[in-house]
Amino acid sequence: MKHILIIFLTIILNNRLLSQTINVQVGYPLYLINLPNKSKPIEWRDFANISGVIGYSKYFAKFKFDFGFEYASKKYSYTFSDPNYKLERITEKLNHLYFPIHFNRRILIKNQNILSLNFGLLIIESFGYSIIETHKSGEKIENKNLSLPNKFGHTLQFGVRYSRKISTLYIFYSELYLNYKFNLDVYEGASSDLYPIPNDDRFNLGLKIGIERIINDKMLKYFDDY
Repeated sequence: MKHILIIFLTIILNNRLLSQTINVQVGYPLYLINLPNKSKPIEWRDFANISGVIGYSKYFAKFKFDFGFEYASKKYSYTFSDPNYKLERITEKLNHLYFPIHFNRRILIKNQNILSLNFGLLIIESFGYSIIETHKSGEKIENKNLSLPNKFGHTLQFGVRYSRKISTLYIFYSELYLNYKFNLDVYEGASSDLYPIPNDDRFNLGLKIGIERIINDKMLKYFDDY
């Protein structure tokens, strides 16, 4: 973990060589979690999770590279409808720290409006795992900062991005994306029927909205119509 942080900080601090813009974005991720024991009827609820990114970009004609840091929350609950079961609801929370590297290819431009394809690799570190058990008796039991049998995971990201240069200094963008976690950030077999660990999932999708601040416009031809 320390080595990865040092590498990314070194890249970010070396702005003159590697970056032309700094960007800040917020997002709404939707997770497709593995459900618990299929023999118990359940109802699923995904909470309004959020994500946030601080990153840097380097442009090359019709291409660009993004790198930085991303935080994302993960909270959801499932309700047991079996009247003979002692638990009514389980709520699970988890935090993700991503180290994303993206490659972006411009495919359409018109009047400073750009449509592009975004491809990325994300390294994942998880932390802050907690569970809240709600019993049918009304009792609530919360277990915070639980240990996870986690490891670094890896996710592929594909997105379609709209961007527009709204001034000489700022770029607005929004993106729809789909993630596929090809290397889970939890050891295989760690989930149980009752407690499916919340990073034992493969897919999530979402929406991002962000602003880029241009810090070096030299050779910034991405927004030129050619």
